[in-house]
Amino acid sequence: MTVTSTWQVEFLDASTTTDLTSNVLGFSIHQNVQIGRFATFGGYMHLDNTGNLFTPSGGGTYQAFTWFNKIVRITCDINDGSTTSTADVAYIVVTDMDFKDDGNYATVMLTLADCYTYAGRDAVTAIDVSAAYGELDAVAQDIVNGVPSGVDAVPFPKFGATNATVSAFTKFNNVDPAETATYPIGYTGIIDEFEDGTARDYISNQILPSGPAVAFPTTATYDSGTAKWTLNAAYINRLLTKETVSSTDYFRTFDMTGEKTADKFPLKNVSTQYNTVDTVNQAQIQAQIPASGSGATFVNDTDSQDTLGIRSVTYSKVIPVVFGGATDTEKSFIGNFWVKRFPTVHFTAQTATLSMSAIDQQMDSSSRQNYADFLSVQTCLFSHAKITFTATGASSAKTYQSVITGRMIHVSPNDTTITLRLATADDNQSLLLDNTDIGLLDSNRVG
Repeated sequence: MTVTSTWQVEFLDASTTTDLTSNVLGFSIHQNVQIGRFATFGGYMHLDNTGNLFTPSGGGTYQAFTWFNKIVRITCDINDGSTTSTADVAYIVVTDMDFKDDGNYATVMLTLADCYTYAGRDAVTAIDVSAAYGELDAVAQDIVNGVPSGVDAVPFPKFGATNATVSAFTKFNNVDPAETATYPIGYTGIIDEFEDGTARDYISNQILPSGPAVAFPTTATYDSGTAKWTLNAAYINRLLTKETVSSTDYFRTFDMTGEKTADKFPLKNVSTQYNTVDTVNQAQIQAQIPASGSGATFVNDTDSQDTLGIRSVTYSKVIPVVFGGATDTEKSFIGNFWVKRFPTVHFTAQTATLSMSAIDQQMDSSSRQNYADFLSVQTCLFSHAKITFTATGASSAKTYQSVITGRMIHVSPNDTTITLRLATADDNQSLLLDNTDIGLLDSNRVG
């Protein structure tokens, strides 16, 4: 039998959950992930304000509602007639409100952003960090939480809790200890100093480019025992492939097709193009505190440059600590990860759009959990998408192996459309043994 999807919008604080789903006229959420940058999420939500329901001092039920001290939880229930799976789609906060009334309709437009938006508002002064770290996620978490001596924690709202809100970065892939001696993925040295900036500046300009690594907000949880909220974020190291960590498997393959198949997601349309924007054949790397040589280290792929010209990235504040200091060798190590991964232009699927009404009608009950995983922020973003369709006039279908690097979810009373932003799996995932799609030797990358 077919499945049904039902949206739910709740406003949370430490003591109450307010369900405003019935008042929502529609919303749009964008979630974009970028290698070497902390992801940014945001969006808009329309509420029905008939009768001044939400107008401050307007006499309505929610006239004194504390909009800016709540977390907005957006979930979707997928039901197959007997069992329901709930997907955590977004945990965001309200950053602005716009009340409109034209004499016929009264509405409120909410501007939304990810919970880590506060990490980009409060300036932090220069920091001396004399601590050893195993991997970059721990560095990012400490900077946000103010763990190093002399560092102030990001002043997140308490969202009705007694104690201060904290951050938690969770690894979505592993480091193989057997590989670290010859192929260091972790960071074992001392991180010396950060310049002035916000916590988000540190993460995006110094920490993640040093992988390069990926990080994005996921969920928010409240612990009544500690009386505080935790803002969760995912971290994926330079292997760029999600996998099972502590018995939790974050990796998924979502099979999408233009054909009607009960266990696959039906495509509405697909956009293909060359990924010229993502090409890198020169990396200019300079450390925050140089140990030997104060200048930048350049890493080049001359074959790619001969074909495409120079496509350069520049990072002037990396924190290379793998080999114990910011030497030219270490800077080259980081630069090579950028240049060796992204020197080639690929013709690939760029976006894919799906309609939830079509998904509901086409997929059967066996696909319920897969559908929920597709909507979940943790399991969808930076997972694998297999895009298969037959172009107009073509004699056969073509399959694109892709990574989901972002999505736009637009919900209206008529339907929900989901537009995925895609990148080629050739560059953005590593070989995963025993996986039928990205586990092929001589095809996928080995780290």
